[in-house]
Amino acid sequence: MNTTLVVHAVVAPLAFGMLSWLFFKQFPQTSPAAVSLAMVSIVIALDALVVAPLFERSYAMFRSLPGTWIPFASILGAAYIVGRIVGRRGRS
Repeated sequence: MNTTLVVHAVVAPLAFGMLSWLFFKQFPQTSPAAVSLAMVSIVIALDALVVAPLFERSYAMFRSLPGTWIPFASILGAAYIVGRIVGRRGRS
């Protein structure tokens, strides 16, 4: 497993889950769906504007389901779940 795949599959969902947690603590009224879409959009933009052209020197990474699209879905899911959990605790 190469470094990019590890970062995408493991580190990115954890990092964006923590970032979402911090965001929801500061702005609890925000929709989990909106924040999760914003988080995954940031990752897609970084991959398209920085990682692919500068590090990979190719956009081929976007053809990889396990290397790109599954991690994007994991980031989306992690941010959404964190938002739901933090939101639920805030209403208790």
